[in-house]
Amino acid sequence: RGRIFGRLSHGQVRLSECGRIVEAEWLRTSQMRTGVITDAFIVMPDHFHGIVWLPGGPPLPASRCLGRGHGTLGSIVAGFKAATTATTWEVNAARGVPIWQRGYHDSILVSERALDRARSYIVMNPVQAWLRTRGGS
Repeated sequence: RGRIFGRLSHGQVRLSECGRIVEAEWLRTSQMRTGVITDAFIVMPDHFHGIVWLPGGPPLPASRCLGRGHGTLGSIVAGFKAATTATTWEVNAARGVPIWQRGYHDSILVSERALDRARSYIVMNPVQAWLRTRGGS
């Protein structure tokens, strides 16, 4: 939970070198990982939010989409975390120090309304976090 990706300043995230690596890797995700389309995202000082689309192929039960097989959300997150960790360790003296917690939280967005709420949450996350540090709501 360390703030290794950046800091909050007036409702905006000022990314650190590690945060810029995370952002760059996310922007490469749809090019590097076949069958993935990225949507809204934000690199926060101590965590990351992103929406991915996994189109194509027949619909799979949620348990298969979220598992660790090729093309699943689990494999995409694992690849993303591994790539950002490796690059961070190459350019940072903190080699060997984990930058991610184990696991991740996921939600399947089943409606346009849910997608809109998730996008809004992501966009507003820095402002909301900054207000919390200031004692606002």
